[in-house]
Amino acid sequence: MDLKELREKIDEVDENIAALYEERIELSSKIAQYKIENGLEVFDAKREAQKIESVRSMVHKDEDREGIGELFEHIMALSKKRQYEIMDENSPGPDLKGKADEM
Repeated sequence: MDLKELREKIDEVDENIAALYEERIELSSKIAQYKIENGLEVFDAKREAQKIESVRSMVHKDEDREGIGELFEHIMALSKKRQYEIMDENSPGPDLKGKADEM
């Protein structure tokens, strides 16, 4: 493959990543609604640790394990931010906006 073809492949992968990100954030928004209805907290340290370990085990190359872990830490931070925003919009309780801004 030449450089143009490789970049086109990268563009395709990026398009897939963007679509999957939107799907994940939509699911995260639904999780926020569930948490509101059931009085649950946004942050679940045990779940996050399990998820990071799980995605690290999904990659095939040892040198990619740290990177995928970092990527999912960022993705989960964005998911939490969205959840705090939704909870703040739908909750009569204390303002969580500061929590969302910390993400």
